[in-house]
Amino acid sequence: MTDLFEKSTIHHQELELFSTILDHNTNAIGVTTLEGELIYRNKAFQEYFPYTDETNIQPLFPITFARINFDKIKTELEAQDDPIHFVETNLQNNAWSHLTVTLTSVGPVQYFIFNIDHMLSPEREGVRVNMQLEKIIDQLPVLVSHIDNNDKFIFANHAYTEFFQCTLDDIIGYAMQDFLGAEIYDPNKHFISRVKTGETVEFDVSIFKGSDLRMLQVRLIPGESFFGDYYIFAQDVTELRTFQKKLEYRAYHDSLTGLTNRTYFLNDLEKKCKVKTNDVGLLFIDVDGLKNANDKYGHDCGDKLLKDFAKQLKSLLRPSDNLSRLAGDEFTVLLSGLNEPLNDLHDICQRIQERLPSTMTINNHTIPCSCSIGATYIDPHIDYTVEQWLSIADSAMYRVKHHGKGSYNVEIVSPPNSANVEE
Repeated sequence: MTDLFEKSTIHHQELELFSTILDHNTNAIGVTTLEGELIYRNKAFQEYFPYTDETNIQPLFPITFARINFDKIKTELEAQDDPIHFVETNLQNNAWSHLTVTLTSVGPVQYFIFNIDHMLSPEREGVRVNMQLEKIIDQLPVLVSHIDNNDKFIFANHAYTEFFQCTLDDIIGYAMQDFLGAEIYDPNKHFISRVKTGETVEFDVSIFKGSDLRMLQVRLIPGESFFGDYYIFAQDVTELRTFQKKLEYRAYHDSLTGLTNRTYFLNDLEKKCKVKTNDVGLLFIDVDGLKNANDKYGHDCGDKLLKDFAKQLKSLLRPSDNLSRLAGDEFTVLLSGLNEPLNDLHDICQRIQERLPSTMTINNHTIPCSCSIGATYIDPHIDYTVEQWLSIADSAMYRVKHHGKGSYNVEIVSPPNSANVEE
């Protein structure tokens, strides 16, 4: 203690009194140079570290000095009036402490004063749980962060440093818009507005990880302060979304022709029926030559016929028309945007019959490939199920096959109390 004040004007008796007072303080107090060299320890400090001969305070608080150095402590203390607070554990006796650091001057020389306060049990338990949670969160392969009401990062776990290839110093304190870039932040800021009102929101966002485009599933959860802060949980779901898309494609597409299948068609027709617009038509198409191809040349030839037929038919339709393969040699077309349903259905069916080739050459075999078409208008005033509408178009198609195939039949169902019009 004498070394500290040897150049000061403090009287020796005052110095002894000051030292006695500090020795009676239950808090451990240590005074160091700006490099951490210990030049004074009160009695409680010596009792707190009874088995050490360290001359520098840094090894005594490894957790604190793993996060901050003396230069940064000095810079932060000079920039604020309040002391800096840390939480530490004594590795020798596993005691938890509240560590307060202040900066003081004696003449022209500056010193750090470390005040070590033993934490009470409830405080210690809270800190222990929080630090354990932080360690667990740092091990998660999920981006976890806490954002304040100004959209600035106040916490980010270790996954951020791995995903964005940066340090936490590049994240903490920065605004999300600056860190992520306007091209990612702006399209999704309406989700942030919603979470600030107390709503939990979830969405997907595409973001580059280096040169690799990844898909993140993001979940925003309101904070507990009710001042607009919130938490971000983001998980890389790129492979999962790719797998889901593959499953969805397989569930709604025909493996042979690549067209949408019966399930997709019925779902689409049901949506159209619920909207109740007056511009929807339905075609039911049967390939007349499939049985002949299968019987004479085998199913490989028949499959090739179906694929070529589907390709030819699709080329005659608009991009908005939904061509599906129901099963076997049966196809459907769901039409929308009909201006004059009866006339438009006639025109479309006639165009298909005129432009589809009457034969196809497959494996050096010439195979007839005419088709029979049944058509109907989905009247929004008639409350039929999708299966009923499909049955009407199917019946219209079978009337064509009954009369010689290779043609079309348009059947219009009139509302109740009206006669059916059949052509």
